[in-house]
Amino acid sequence: MPKISVIVPVYNVESYLREALDSLVGQSLKDIEIICVNDGSTDNSLQILHEYAAKDDRLKIIDKPNAGVSAARNDGMAAATGEYITFADGDDWLKSTAYEEIYKQLGDNRPDMVIFGYYESVEGDVSEAAWNNILRKDWGNSGIPLDVQILRLGNTVWNHFYRLDFIRKHGLEFPVGVAIAEDGLFNIQCFLKKPVIQTLSGAYYFYRRFREGSTLTSGISLDKVLEQKRYCDKSSFYQQLDDNVRVMVDLKIAGSLVFRYKLLDQGSLSVNRPILQEYKKYLDKKYPKSVLSSYVEYRGLRKATQRSRSSDMRRDFLENIFSVKNSSDKRHKVITVLGIKLKISRRKK
Repeated sequence: MPKISVIVPVYNVESYLREALDSLVGQSLKDIEIICVNDGSTDNSLQILHEYAAKDDRLKIIDKPNAGVSAARNDGMAAATGEYITFADGDDWLKSTAYEEIYKQLGDNRPDMVIFGYYESVEGDVSEAAWNNILRKDWGNSGIPLDVQILRLGNTVWNHFYRLDFIRKHGLEFPVGVAIAEDGLFNIQCFLKKPVIQTLSGAYYFYRRFREGSTLTSGISLDKVLEQKRYCDKSSFYQQLDDNVRVMVDLKIAGSLVFRYKLLDQGSLSVNRPILQEYKKYLDKKYPKSVLSSYVEYRGLRKATQRSRSSDMRRDFLENIFSVKNSSDKRHKVITVLGIKLKISRRKK
């Protein structure tokens, strides 16, 4: 049994895939298996996978028609044989000693989940994520509160280890059909099973933000983001929650909506704001205001819904006369003069 099964969903990432695979096959911990799930790529990603598999028999390929990242990860988990599973995206990379360092720090009781820090890379500029500070807090004997787990620690899966027998014991899977924040829903279901959690303060994973073609730069409609809520409404795990816990899940979705809303271009804000407003109405009707107001996710949602249609029109008019702003991928400055847009590459620091 390998110590770690690394599951890599792959979809049209040929420009980054070699760097990702090099960082995996080059890990100082050799007792790992690397399960790459080609999710119907139309570029040269599959050829690159075969090239690496021919050189390293630890790398296994699952080739399947496109069905989305959740289905790809589920297929990878079904094929895994390691003590722990973890995930890596085909456009990211890791420290060469990452898995060895993490595995050596696991407690004797073998935690069900391990959460560790990461770096963010934007246009080649790498910095440690501010989020890592959460992992450095001493939660005392009571452990990490459930609301912190759900709202703070579950946004991603590539900076987590999961004990495979814990995942299989509870039948945990990614939500097929949910394209945005699917990893958050998976982690919520893990947290609700009361896992033994170990946090590590070190950073080991490099997350490439705002790359061209990623969901962060694609202007996702908020209706697409609401797939999370539609999935929850049909799921037994959500239906069985009492309101004290369900509000955390609903506010997790609210945070996702506001985050994606802020990534939209100016012309899409007024079109998508009614979705925010309807979601706020749902929360206001479902939960006491005193409960909602204690959460930063609700306060952010309330602020995002306050702009009026007239202020949208006034802002859009002024910005068409003259404005300077960053592009959604943070790689360019977009200058608008009398309705004419000029895109200028940002100077690297």
